[in-house]
Amino acid sequence: MLERWRIFVNLFNLDSLKKTRQHVIYAVFAIVLGILIYEGLWLLLPLLACFYSRFPKHYWLFLLVFTLSIAHLHFAQQAPLMPYLDGQQTTYTAEIIHVRRRTEDRQTAVVSIDNTRVFMTFRHAYPRLIPGQRVEITGTLTQPSEPTVPHRFNFRTFLRHQNIQLTVHTSELAILETNFSPWRFQHDLADWVRDRFPIRTASYLQAFFLGVRDDMAEETLSLYSDLGMLHVLAISGVHVTLLTGYLRNALKRIGLMDVLIDGLLVLFCLVFIFATGGSVSIIRACTMAMLAMINRRAKLGLSSFDIFAMVFIVNFVFNPLIVYQRGFQFSYWISFVLICTRPILRNQTPLQARITIVFLARMAAIPISVASGYEINVTSYLSNLILVPLLMQIIFPALLVTLFLPFFAPLTDHMLQLFETLTHFFQPFLNVNVIVGSIELPVVVLLMSALLASCYFYEKHQKLWLRLALIGLYVFVLETNRLWQPDTVITFLDVGQGDSVVIRSPHQSCTVIIDTGGDVSRIHSENPAIFSQTLEPYLLGSGVRNIDFLILTHEHYDHIAEAIPLMQRFNVRHLIISEAEQGVHMQEIVAVAEGLGMAIHVARPLDVFYCGNQVYTFIHDEVHHLDVNEDSLVMTVEANGFNVLLTGDIGHVTEPAILANNHLPYFHIYQVAHHGSRHSNSLAFVEALNIHYAVVQVGRRNLYGHPHEALFDVVDLLGIPLLSNAEHGTVSFRIQQESYQIYVWPFD
Repeated sequence: MLERWRIFVNLFNLDSLKKTRQHVIYAVFAIVLGILIYEGLWLLLPLLACFYSRFPKHYWLFLLVFTLSIAHLHFAQQAPLMPYLDGQQTTYTAEIIHVRRRTEDRQTAVVSIDNTRVFMTFRHAYPRLIPGQRVEITGTLTQPSEPTVPHRFNFRTFLRHQNIQLTVHTSELAILETNFSPWRFQHDLADWVRDRFPIRTASYLQAFFLGVRDDMAEETLSLYSDLGMLHVLAISGVHVTLLTGYLRNALKRIGLMDVLIDGLLVLFCLVFIFATGGSVSIIRACTMAMLAMINRRAKLGLSSFDIFAMVFIVNFVFNPLIVYQRGFQFSYWISFVLICTRPILRNQTPLQARITIVFLARMAAIPISVASGYEINVTSYLSNLILVPLLMQIIFPALLVTLFLPFFAPLTDHMLQLFETLTHFFQPFLNVNVIVGSIELPVVVLLMSALLASCYFYEKHQKLWLRLALIGLYVFVLETNRLWQPDTVITFLDVGQGDSVVIRSPHQSCTVIIDTGGDVSRIHSENPAIFSQTLEPYLLGSGVRNIDFLILTHEHYDHIAEAIPLMQRFNVRHLIISEAEQGVHMQEIVAVAEGLGMAIHVARPLDVFYCGNQVYTFIHDEVHHLDVNEDSLVMTVEANGFNVLLTGDIGHVTEPAILANNHLPYFHIYQVAHHGSRHSNSLAFVEALNIHYAVVQVGRRNLYGHPHEALFDVVDLLGIPLLSNAEHGTVSFRIQQESYQIYVWPFD
């Protein structure tokens, strides 16, 4: 035991550090293994034996690192004691730690209130928030809720991984005083740039050299995102490498000694960290650059792996939750892959090396980007191969010159305009996205491992077919994951006060959407659409590429408002509408559908259509044009012997006609008509249907008082379990051959 302790202590002296060259990276492997097993990948436990085979005398050190990493991560995830949340507006004194985002109508920041980190949203652009300010705000502290739609961005988890548990929204803010903060440097420089350069040039200068994108036009950000180039506007290791390279060459030209140049570059890296807000990628790149210079100057003989490992370990020790942040994952994983593949590049020409680096970086990014975004831009490789070099080798130096010689600004602004014109030209050709759906952690690890294995074999054999095999493996794994759904899934999405039902057949053979929802409380807001928070994430995460049928029951905003965004975002093949007279909104939907080349059908009573294992029968009454609600499409859906009744907004007038004109079987699921209105769902109608479960699609605290007490009286009397979007979130039925399971979001 004493000998082991002596070995552990000796790890921290210089001589021992030199002896551990190429070994520190194994400590990173132990930490990553601990993180993965902590997240539930128990099948990776046998990999601990690899440490014993590689280090038979010192394997216990790596076992200790593995154990401590799990404990460190576990304790870091324990929620701190939070103040009592009474739901009342209160006046707080807060200190601004970081400013996250500024737009024309709001600002967001991380603040400290009574030593508790809080995410604050200030609903005004002025006064401008700056780190170090003490402000007085009036608002209500709340804890972010879990998303009620599957695959929607989880803001609560996002904040928790930054040690933030609470949020506050305010429109009342007064600045009490402004204290010193090193993070203020970034914002002061951004203001300086904004005041001295044209708008377009200033926005690029801020993005490239300060990591601030507040003044970047939304159209420009969207353009870069579509082309898979948004990463160039987030300062990364590429920017650090270019800047330190330019600075080193400039200092050499004026005749400074190498030791002084290295010292100045270390100082530059330290200043640059604070000037850019200390993002994960900048801290990694600058720290690795400084350690590389120290390593060379002190002749430590450390490899790139050693330097990478040291920076990783320090980051994890001081902030273990950082491993959950996408920026950390992208930065460290892609850096690791590029370090691993340096031997591949040695015998390549500069052009070949460029092609290989871009290829490996894009392939490395796929598992992480798919895990968060559910789709791949398959042409982003070309964007990064053609456009990014132009940006970084021509525009970037021009911006750097303009920063010090402002009279070049008009020329630089013209160059930027030409480049944006060029990107607009390429956008239709290089914006090809393929939806692959959500992937679980085991699939992410499998894809990452496949990339490393392919790089190893490529280095050993120099075979082109390995690149093609890697692409083929990625396609196979992702497509198999997307299609591996043997059940029929019927989902009642939580779209607030509205209806939207998605029915998916096994293995993506058919997808039907009945109504799209639409939040009536936001009709007069600046952006009333809720599509990006409801249907879009659900369909993307579910791997849906084609929508076979879109059925709109009737023309009310809360049923059809998101139809146009849906048709423009996904490939909708057929549109089914009612015979009822079309209003302005429905006419617009039909016009868009015709423009997209969709087949448009009018549903009539007793019409039947088939899709995959789904059979739809329309049972609504003849259209009387007396009431839009009563003219709703009503249909039965049968899938593998499982029966569903979808009712739109029909009321007491239509219910007797439906019973009289149709022989209805028992129903496993009954979609409560008209959100539980008192004018619908009569006792006689509901009793005749022999219902197993009823689902009411209704918004929380809606203006109409839905669902009405009369609905509860009916279901209680008949003993029918009632599921509600307002109470349970999204409700989903997963149907097997002879059974079904019910899921709700968020999970109880």
